[in-house]
Amino acid sequence: MPAIAADTPFTPPTATFVLRCTKGTYVRTLVSDIGEALGCGAHLAALRRTVSGPLKIEDAVPLDRILAAPPTEVGTFV
Repeated sequence: MPAIAADTPFTPPTATFVLRCTKGTYVRTLVSDIGEALGCGAHLAALRRTVSGPLKIEDAVPLDRILAAPPTEVGTFV
């Protein structure tokens, strides 16, 4: 079951939250359902995945670094 952090800020009409969920969770549908339950509607303005399986955002390599690398080194980023 998805869990939304309790300490996330809420500045109406915008809400920012961190969601921990399993694969197959339809986040856009979840947000729409929350808006419907509140009687006001809702949609996503942005979605940022920070973890996907063994991949973590803190381990990501910036695109400009990859583009600046010699072709022989690009494979080291994968």
